[in-house]
Amino acid sequence: YIKLTNGSQLAAECLFQKERKKHATVVILSGFEGYSGTKVPAFGVGVAHKAYYYGFNVIHLRQRGEGDTVRLTKSLFAADPVDDMATALQEFAHWGLKKFYLVGLSGGGWVTLFSICKLEEKIKENILGAISIAAPINFFSTWEHAKKQTLYKWLLLRIYKNLVRRRVKIDPKGTWDMEQL
Repeated sequence: YIKLTNGSQLAAECLFQKERKKHATVVILSGFEGYSGTKVPAFGVGVAHKAYYYGFNVIHLRQRGEGDTVRLTKSLFAADPVDDMATALQEFAHWGLKKFYLVGLSGGGWVTLFSICKLEEKIKENILGAISIAAPINFFSTWEHAKKQTLYKWLLLRIYKNLVRRRVKIDPKGTWDMEQL
């Protein structure tokens, strides 16, 4: 678990090579698929197994509220997910890991791209490469597209409603208006 400044935590699911300090590390960020329930997203599992097989350490960094980590967060999403990424990378460096590849899907791809732009130079120099798959470049136009597509609208609303239902169980009473949900 990685402690954040507001008291929240991120979960990092790790697969390390025997001599982990000698291997580069692939850091995986899933997209909205990760917010739909408690299981680990298929994207993260697939990339993790392949990267580990080819000699990398692997960390699937669970973003705030992703899967079963909702209990670790004080908010649904990070106000600035780049701060979370910077904190996580600094923590991984404390573990002795020095070289990273970032791999993100959808919303995780957006965080990956945005992080590369905003991270401090001393952190950036440890990033060997980044892959961003299907990242929404403009969230506003992406949301307008989703509203017009019945399947996207149904899927995203279902994911968000389930996330709020999970938050209701751990947040103070009155935080959420379940009638409006």
